[in-house]
Amino acid sequence: FEDLQFIMDPAAPPCVLQVYASWKGEEIVNWPLRALKEHPILQSLQFISANVRPLDLSPKSLVFQEVKKRLKALTAEDRDLVCRSICIEVTEDQEHPLDIV
Repeated sequence: FEDLQFIMDPAAPPCVLQVYASWKGEEIVNWPLRALKEHPILQSLQFISANVRPLDLSPKSLVFQEVKKRLKALTAEDRDLVCRSICIEVTEDQEHPLDIV
């Protein structure tokens, strides 16, 4: 648990923040896409949830940029599958960033 708290700390060193962003990018884009394609029956689910923290939603955040980069790298068909399958849940453990209304 302490290791997760460490990599999720907004004040962590840049190399640690990049580990967190890569983890969230995998959780939000690559892992669900792989599961949906390897097990097509999962495509009948209403959605797959992924949790993010309020600061992750800022377009300036490493998580936002990582997810954007991974989505852009997908084919249009795969991007559509991910975007219609993933439900982003926002945790309530942080204040919302000022650049998000």
